[in-house]
Amino acid sequence: MIKGHFVFGPSGLQSVGLFISPTFSWEIIGANEQQKTLLSHWLSEYTAGTAGGYPGILSLETMTPFQQTVLKELKNLPFGEVISYRSLGKRAGCPKGARAIGSACGANPFPLLIPCHRIIRSDKSIGGFALDLEIKKRLLLHEGRNH
Repeated sequence: MIKGHFVFGPSGLQSVGLFISPTFSWEIIGANEQQKTLLSHWLSEYTAGTAGGYPGILSLETMTPFQQTVLKELKNLPFGEVISYRSLGKRAGCPKGARAIGSACGANPFPLLIPCHRIIRSDKSIGGFALDLEIKKRLLLHEGRNH
């Protein structure tokens, strides 16, 4: 399925890497016990298909205000639900900015935790994914979506 690589620094979660793997697994580096517990719990729920919300360990302060708005909307998207770039644009106050929404999703520093993989094109095709389209397909399949 997917292997996650989560690296923490002094200011919190610094990077997330996702890779194709035979099973769900993860490696958490540099986290304090509270961060490790929060993230491990969330990841266990995600792999079981019951994750709600997102772990409260993310900071978006390095993002532009527009990117922050888009990613905050993404954080509210329930497990297994997909929406189009256009629909996300409407929610983020940019109804004609599907390309800008795609760019903001591409700048997401926390893939999986902020679920940009749940955004598809209006014609129901898969669209893009900054890490790898095969990873996006596998995540969507895990969440009950066949694209």
